Amino acid sequence: MSSEEIYSQLEQIAQSTDFAHESGELVRQWESKPAGSEILKTVFRFMESHPDLDFGAPGPLVHFLEDFSGKGYEECLIESVQKQPIPHTVWMLNRAINGASSQEERTSLLTLLGGIAEDPKASKVTKEEAIDFIKFQVRKGAS
Repeated sequence: MSSEEIYSQLEQIAQSTDFAHESGELVRQWESKPAGSEILKTVFRFMESHPDLDFGAPGPLVHFLEDFSGKGYEECLIESVQKQPIPHTVWMLNRAINGASSQEERTSLLTLLGGIAEDPKASKVTKEEAIDFIKFQVRKGAS
């Protein structure tokens, strides 16, 4: 599937009353066909352009993206939050911090999270999410 087809499929369900369910159906279709890491940037671009969409908790798209961990996911997530942070990708960044494989990686991701709290491109809600996750990570690190 091409990036354009993936994006178009996501746009078609963007107004669904149950986006999480509908995106789960798409993910099952994508998983049945060979897909490379090129799909990651497309999904992140869609998420960036729909910051208020209920993607789920964390939702099928996040699980799909995280399946590419170690195969481009982390780099695409970092690029996405640097380009246009949204509440859901900030949450995803926090999940990446929780799963960091080294203190160096954790520190780097925490620095990125801290920058979101001051990012002029970030919405007020996104900044508040970043601050809440920073507080969580500080408490977690203190325990």
